Amino acid sequence: MDADLHIFLHVPKAAGTTLQRIIERNYRPEETYSIDGSHGDRVDASLERLRALPDAEKRRLRMIKGHMAFGIHAAMPQPSSYITVLRDPVARVVSHYHYVRRHPEHYLHEVVVGKGMSLGDYATSGLSVELENGQVQLLAGLWNLRIEITRDHLATALANLDAHVSVAGLAERFDESLLLMRQACGWRLPLYASENVAPASARKPIDPDVRAEIERRNSLDRELYAHAQERLAEQIRDGGAAFGREAERFQRLNRLYSATRRAARPPVRLARRLRSAF
Repeated sequence: MDADLHIFLHVPKAAGTTLQRIIERNYRPEETYSIDGSHGDRVDASLERLRALPDAEKRRLRMIKGHMAFGIHAAMPQPSSYITVLRDPVARVVSHYHYVRRHPEHYLHEVVVGKGMSLGDYATSGLSVELENGQVQLLAGLWNLRIEITRDHLATALANLDAHVSVAGLAERFDESLLLMRQACGWRLPLYASENVAPASARKPIDPDVRAEIERRNSLDRELYAHAQERLAEQIRDGGAAFGREAERFQRLNRLYSATRRAARPPVRLARRLRSAF
């Protein structure tokens, strides 16, 4: 997809914070429009400000990013395409639950912690529209609506994905997803250190009955995710052996990069090896 503008549709709890940092290193501030806020009126207001910009200002943008539903491309005068990262629906709901518990500033923290909600309680609580087919909602162009998500919405989400999303990455195949995005967007080598990673205590085995209930409530998200898996695998296959070699090289370099980030004073030889990669 040829595009002058790329739009990062940030699905909550799908490795998006790490990707945001990579994006910020690849665009100047004046080329980027960031959607303000993670839910409700702030997102709507931010999108309205973007829609109201003169076309000359819109054309200067090369990246729009943030939590939003599909559709803002229709307000932009230049050719555009989306990138996004999806996640296994069960893993995403589990991550959402632990994120809310760890962050007192989250709007759901007080009720979840105050009521001592278990994962099962949270997944069936209806506290957030993100907990039931939330990925289908966003790709179908719906934002924060308390409506039943149907197979018609899934069909819309799949059509939007295939027609407008150049790379629908997967959190579970993040490195390969990044390299495909690099190709699509013309980025520098997207080295990263993971952000917003849950502690080991949040990665305990899930009760089978709770897992089954989350799967049931996210059955359409599971179909969307399966389609994205097939699509990503096809893009990787199209890259052939050269893409496989590039992915291996990238992973080696990224281990070095992560080591330099963790070290207060990285060894000189490590820093030199990393610089030589460029």
